[in-house]
Amino acid sequence: MIRVLLLMATPILLPALFLLGMWIFGPHWRTVQVLQSADRQHVAKLDRLYGDIDTNFRITLDGEKIHHSYDCAPRETIPCRETLAWDTTGKVLVFELANEIVFAYDLPSQAEIHPSRFDEITVPTITLDDIGFDGEDDLRRRQQETETETAQ
Repeated sequence: MIRVLLLMATPILLPALFLLGMWIFGPHWRTVQVLQSADRQHVAKLDRLYGDIDTNFRITLDGEKIHHSYDCAPRETIPCRETLAWDTTGKVLVFELANEIVFAYDLPSQAEIHPSRFDEITVPTITLDDIGFDGEDDLRRRQQETETETAQ
């Protein structure tokens, strides 16, 4: 009798359990980067949606949502290379995907910058020295050793 009831209830229980699991364990936002402005007056946060079919990004500035990205459908073998950066003036927040600006926000006007103006934005080049990478000397030494071996 119990077996018959379970068989009858299975078409209803399985979808219900799936939806419950998605609600409890399903897609969730995870912070991937927090970036302060150079003057330390503003904080930008980049969140990534995990566990959904597509990947989305959300950007908040000083706690207010300023951007929700279009869907991305990355392959697991190719990284999105998502990053936030401030431009050289320190007044424009930039969101890059795959090394290309896909969103920019002008802090003084508190408005999104139109994509036709992205070529006017200069994002500074960051070096290992800028981020205080302790292994830079060792990395350069090893590169020189390889170059010397190759030249011989």
